[in-house]
Amino acid sequence: MIAGPALLGLLLLIAILVYAFVGIRSKELARSAAKEHCRAYGLGLLDDTVVLQRLFVQRNPDGRIELRRQYRFEFTSDGSLRYSGEIVLSGRLVLSITTEAYRWTEKP
Repeated sequence: MIAGPALLGLLLLIAILVYAFVGIRSKELARSAAKEHCRAYGLGLLDDTVVLQRLFVQRNPDGRIELRRQYRFEFTSDGSLRYSGEIVLSGRLVLSITTEAYRWTEKP
């Protein structure tokens, strides 16, 4: 039988590993969503990556508490200027993708 402190340490280790695994999957989902969003609007995802900006708890429309992740990414519309965007996830669901206003140039 595992003693109290050892059991607590084991549970803490499992919680940390689950948090890390879910974080990696969430980051990959956010990157895929940013890439698809940029492709759909003719933009270029810069550095092919997203960065976790904020982790917070919020109630969903049903009143249940959810852990949400907010990621930031950078994109370009013409190859010379950088703009930023933001993705908010709740679990494996993309809640929103927003971008700052950017200059659009017609491509030949």
